[in-house]
Amino acid sequence: MRRSGPPRTLLVTALLVGALGLAGAATAQSAVVVHDGEELVLDAAPGQPIEGHATLEPGSTVEVTVQSESPKSPFLTRSEATVTEDGRFEVTVDLENLGQGIPMSVTVRHDGEVLTREEARIAGCGSDCETATFDRQGDRLTLQAGPGQAITGNTSLEEGAPVTIRLESTNPEQPFLVAKETTVTDEGAFATFLDVSDVEPGSSFRAVVLHDGDQLKETTGRVVACDGKCGPVTTQTPTPTPTLDPDEFGFKSIVEVTDEETAYVPVTLGDADAATLVVGSKDVNYVVNATVRDGNGDDRVGVLFDAAAAGTDGRTLTVANESDELTVTDPEPDLGDSIDPADYDTRLYEGDTATGKPDDVGVLVVRESGPGDGDQPALEKSVLRTSPGDVASLPIHLGSEYAAVVTIGSDADNYGIAARVTDGDGDDRVVLRFRTDNAGTDRPTLDVEGTDDDLTITDPEPSLDGPLPPTEYDIALYPGQKAANDPVSIGTLSVGSGSDGPRTAVLDDSQAGDRGIDLGGVGALAAGAVFAVVGVGLLLGLFRS
Repeated sequence: MRRSGPPRTLLVTALLVGALGLAGAATAQSAVVVHDGEELVLDAAPGQPIEGHATLEPGSTVEVTVQSESPKSPFLTRSEATVTEDGRFEVTVDLENLGQGIPMSVTVRHDGEVLTREEARIAGCGSDCETATFDRQGDRLTLQAGPGQAITGNTSLEEGAPVTIRLESTNPEQPFLVAKETTVTDEGAFATFLDVSDVEPGSSFRAVVLHDGDQLKETTGRVVACDGKCGPVTTQTPTPTPTLDPDEFGFKSIVEVTDEETAYVPVTLGDADAATLVVGSKDVNYVVNATVRDGNGDDRVGVLFDAAAAGTDGRTLTVANESDELTVTDPEPDLGDSIDPADYDTRLYEGDTATGKPDDVGVLVVRESGPGDGDQPALEKSVLRTSPGDVASLPIHLGSEYAAVVTIGSDADNYGIAARVTDGDGDDRVVLRFRTDNAGTDRPTLDVEGTDDDLTITDPEPSLDGPLPPTEYDIALYPGQKAANDPVSIGTLSVGSGSDGPRTAVLDDSQAGDRGIDLGGVGALAAGAVFAVVGVGLLLGLFRS
């Protein structure tokens, strides 16, 4: 039963205002970002409001930073707000060009000190991103444990575009994976039929819509017992528009993907019963072999290569259509991490073995995720997280520039350093390393990976009395030989303290008992007084009513 009580926002305000009055001598300050649920959800639209409360004097200024946590979608904006008499602050941000599902962070600062940091995500979709929706009844998909289970929906894609519908168990004790490719029909609609007759009733799963390796939509679902009317369907499932001649033996010879995406490799069998695909070679310290067979009579097999799982204990190779078969014949090595961005040779052999001369050859190009594909210099990571004692690596794409200047920190952070990096091996990139333990000492804080690239300190760092304070430091990248005009790329160096970091009050009844409200350093005596005053106030309110 939901307990009655004062509005949640008013309760947080009372607590924070009480803390100001009773802990007046306390120097530590804190803030909360107001939202419902476990995270802040923003729409991909202009004028998105972000509200909060702070234990600051009325008239104080707070800086609110909204930043993307995805290297594929860099974004950062800062806004200032004035704390009102009741401790509130509010800013509005323009998010109309961001895509759906992008993870974000919202950081509130005062005089350079981080008051709180909150996770957020984009719920809506900008005008230039592709979207998809599932047709469902209720808040999740429900499928019966039988063949021919229909899944339908809509997308923003053009007619004829291929999409893959993939179901994956969310219960490790009941694992299963089902995927099938279909094509978008009139007005962006899609429909497919999946066989989940081998799935245990009660199993939960996540369902996603994939297009060109990008995830357009994700939702959750559950498999229930068959009601006796879940036999095979006669409805014709749409088939993908072929890009290769299915009467010829071969595959798509050049496939590009980033190290965080899934590549789609179409294979056509012609008259062959099977084909063996080999990805990689001994030269790159990575090889995986798999034999595929057509299961639905279209002489085609769509192979999915998950670059993020390659080299780990995850599942790298699957088929897009559940009717087709894929058997890994030569397992990949366990590298302990995903494969490096590089060009990986691909070879296709007719039959179930990779012997003799391949019938077709190609290459799988794995690129590092991030903005570093054009001529403009850019930080390949917008958020760089590290801890005391660690070395943080920051890859920088130089593009057509021979050199660039990187600045870390600012006057507001009471720490700053600047360096010019130079590409010496012609690969248009430099990896800068930041040694946290050396910051503010006479030992070198910055260096570069590789012997050919070069680094020159252009603005030395100040001497520090102790370790580098755990907080977030601005990163800016300037093209050329000096830090002039506006930076072409910006980011954040987040130095942790080894603890869980600042906590944020979540305005949700289910979380209130677990997390409570973090008063950010206000002493235990002051905190007790706050709750005492609030308790008296609530009792007086009850007596009055």
